[in-house]
Amino acid sequence: MLSTVLVGTGGGVAFATAIVIATRVCRGQRARIFARVYVAAYLAFSIPSLAIGTIATHLSLAAGFAVVIVLLAALVAALPALRARASLHAVPA
Repeated sequence: MLSTVLVGTGGGVAFATAIVIATRVCRGQRARIFARVYVAAYLAFSIPSLAIGTIATHLSLAAGFAVVIVLLAALVAALPALRARASLHAVPA
């Protein structure tokens, strides 16, 4: 129960922060930024759920959670390297 409250609180704070940041964007780009925030949020919630459900139908729910957690941990671990790589290829303004 406590973990559900903590995860829900963390997700709510992260989403609220994203909305606050998006509101500070120039007026001409707000709609595009809000659309991207909502698409990212929906994908972040739906893709792991669908993956867990798909794996659970073939193996077990525990296996589904384990696989998705490992994949998400690998993604989080790779993000700094991907960001550094992207900044190397960025065109200066």
